[in-house]
Formats: sequence, C-alpha cells, structure tokens
Amino acid sequence: MARFLHFEVLCRASGYDPSLLLFRRFLRLAKNDDWFSFETSKVDTCLISSMVTTLGA
Repeated sequence: MARFLHFEVLCRASGYDPSLLLFRRFLRLAKNDDWFSFETSKVDTCLISSMVTTLGA
C-alpha cells in the first residue's frame, strides 16, 4: 500500500495525474515464492528526473 501512496503523492506533487500506465512504467509485479509484490522497473533516468523536481525551502 505504501508504494501506491508514494506513487500518487509524487505524481500529484509533480503536477501529473496518477494513471495505471504511468504506474506500470515505474513499478512491476513480481513473484517471490508464494508472495506477490511490486518492484522497481528499469527506467531511463531522464524519465525520473523530468518527473521529480527538487522542493526548495
């Protein structure tokens, strides 16, 4: 649940609407034995840097 909330907060803080396509670009479903979880997918750093900005004080 924390990954969902973190994703939503980052999207909204960056001025983007959270969507399933955007979520799937950064995270992917992974299976480890009997458990499923989300892990970071391999994305270009330019995609991340264009989405996340530094917040000034």
